[in-house]
Amino acid sequence: MFRHFLHIAAAAWIAMLIGSHSAAQEVGPKVAFVFSNRTTKAVKPETVVARIDEAFGVKPTLLDRKSQADVETLRTYDMVVSDAELVGPSAFEALGTFVTGGGYLVATGWFGRWLDVDGDGALDPKVDKLAPNASRRLTGCDIRNDGLAVLKMRVLTRNPVFRDFHVNEWIPYPVQVGSSCSLAIGDEALALAEARYQPAGAGRPGFTYSYLAPRLSARYDCHVAARKLGQGVVLRVGESLFRIEPKGMFEAFWRNVLEPETFRGLIAALDTPDERSPTYEHKSLLPNPDFEEVCPTKTDKASGGNRVKGTFLMPAGWYFNSWRYDHYARIEKCANAFGDHVLLQSADDPAAAGAGANWVLFHDLVNLRPGRTYRLTVLAKAEGITRGGAGVQVRRRNGEWVRFDLAFPAGSFEWRTFEKNFTVPMDAAGDKAFRRGVLARVGFVGPGKLYADHFVLEEIEN
Repeated sequence: MFRHFLHIAAAAWIAMLIGSHSAAQEVGPKVAFVFSNRTTKAVKPETVVARIDEAFGVKPTLLDRKSQADVETLRTYDMVVSDAELVGPSAFEALGTFVTGGGYLVATGWFGRWLDVDGDGALDPKVDKLAPNASRRLTGCDIRNDGLAVLKMRVLTRNPVFRDFHVNEWIPYPVQVGSSCSLAIGDEALALAEARYQPAGAGRPGFTYSYLAPRLSARYDCHVAARKLGQGVVLRVGESLFRIEPKGMFEAFWRNVLEPETFRGLIAALDTPDERSPTYEHKSLLPNPDFEEVCPTKTDKASGGNRVKGTFLMPAGWYFNSWRYDHYARIEKCANAFGDHVLLQSADDPAAAGAGANWVLFHDLVNLRPGRTYRLTVLAKAEGITRGGAGVQVRRRNGEWVRFDLAFPAGSFEWRTFEKNFTVPMDAAGDKAFRRGVLARVGFVGPGKLYADHFVLEEIEN
C-alpha cells in the first residue's frame, strides 16, 4: 500500500504544492472521500471535492458508504477520508484490513459513532447501537460527545500533521459551528492536539447548561490523534473536515494531511511516541485547577445527588455525585489568591450523618508514569465535617485502581493548603503497566460543609 506515495519524485510534489495542477493530476495520491448522511445534508460532496482539487491539486474519488466494506475497492486507494457516522461490522473489519496492509485512514467528525446492526445504511437508534468499542479498536478513539464547538486548540507534540504549527501554544479556533466531536482517547493512540470544547451556543447571551452538560460539553479533550495499525496509520480528527473550507488553519492542515511525507512521518512518530502529558495553569496535569472556568447551569429539579435548583455555576469538566443523602453542590464566588471561584458542597441536615459526596474529574490526556514522583496540592476549608479528603486514581492494565489520597481533618478549619507527594509504583509490564487517564476527586462525609480550590497535580523533577 502507499505505492503511489513512495514513488513520487520530490520535484513533482513541490510543483503540486505550489499549485502546478497538471503535475499533481499525474502523480498525486489516490484519495477517496466517504460522506455521512448528516454531512451531505449540510454540504454537497462535489463542492468539497472541487475545493480540495482547486486548493491542492488532488481530486478525490467519491465513494458510497457501502464501499467501505469492500477491501478490494479500498486497496485501490492510498488514503480514505471518511466521516461516515453509521458503519457496519464488515466495514469496520474491511477498513482495519486496509490500514493494516499499509493504508492511510483519516476518520473525521462523526466517524464510527453508530454500528449499522441491520445493514440497511439508515440510522435507526432503536435498532442500531453506539459503537465505542468498534471505533476504538480501529481508530484508537471513540466519541465522548458530538455537536460541539471548539473554543481553542493546541498542538501537543511535534508531528507532521501539524507541520509549521507552534507546539504547546493555545490558538483561537476559527469556526464555531457545532461540527466538532470530543474524543475519548485509548491507550494505543497518540494525542496530537487537544481542544477546549463547548456547546455551539455557549457564547450567546443568556445561554445556560443543563445540569450534566458541563462534564460532557465544557471540557478539555483530545481533538486529533493517530495510531499505527499494522503497516498503516489511522488519523482521527474530531472536527468534521468536510464542513470546513480549506482556508487559513485548515488549509495548512489539509495540505499536511495530503502530503506523502505525513504518512511516513506519522509512522516514525508512532514508533517513538512522545508520551509527556500536557500541563495547564500552575503546571498542573489536570485542567481548570482553580475552577475559574465556570458554566452557568439551570435545572428545575434535583439531579445527580445534588439538591441545588434554579440557576447556579458549575465547574467546567467536573461533576458531582453523592451517596445515602443528597448534598448541595455548586461553584461559590470567593476571591482569593487563585481567582474568584471555589468549589462548595454541603449537607447541613443531621440526617446526612455518614453520607458522602465527591466532586470528580476524569482526564484521559494524562499519563502517570511508573517510577515518577508527583505532588497533589489542594486548598480547602471545612465546617463540621466528619472526615474529608482528596486524591487521584490510576488504573492498571488488569483493571485494578491504584489510589493516592490525602486526608482532611475532621471538624472545622480555615483555608489551609494540603499536599502529598507520591510515586507511581513500578510494574512488571513496564511503562504500559497503567492505562491512560487520571480520576481526580475531592469530597467529604457529612454532615457539614466543604470548600475547595487550587486542585493541582504536578510532576516533580526526578
